[in-house]
Amino acid sequence: MITDFHHASFTVRDLKESLKFYVDMLGGEHMFDRDLVKGYVAKIVGYPELHQLQSWVRLGGEKLELIQYVSPQGTPIDAESYNAGTAHLAFEVDNVHELCQKLRANGYRTRSSEPVRMEYGPHEGGYAFYVYDPDDISIELMQLPQKQ
Repeated sequence: MITDFHHASFTVRDLKESLKFYVDMLGGEHMFDRDLVKGYVAKIVGYPELHQLQSWVRLGGEKLELIQYVSPQGTPIDAESYNAGTAHLAFEVDNVHELCQKLRANGYRTRSSEPVRMEYGPHEGGYAFYVYDPDDISIELMQLPQKQ
């Protein structure tokens, strides 16, 4: 049985570009880096000639592992949300409008030009938008309504 959530992970093309996004733009805490060649991780993932560069980032209370494969090298995928097998992460933020403007001003693509007001359900009155990270992975950023 599962006892807790440990981390999420994305494979990225350029670790430095991803760190700019998740740390500099979103305010994540850069935890540590690893340069892994073969070893136990190669056995876990099933790639005997493994060479990975990793960076770990804390976003809110959760950990995100960013992995750049040096070997074997992969091919970028179409990570649009409507494609089966893709995923996204959602984060609560304190000022969704300001963050949207900051991301757009720094060249990051968003799906809407500004945050969208959530009109029904448990988050009614809050705002959210999707932004693409440097690998076109969708990240949802949301500001929940104030509790009364």
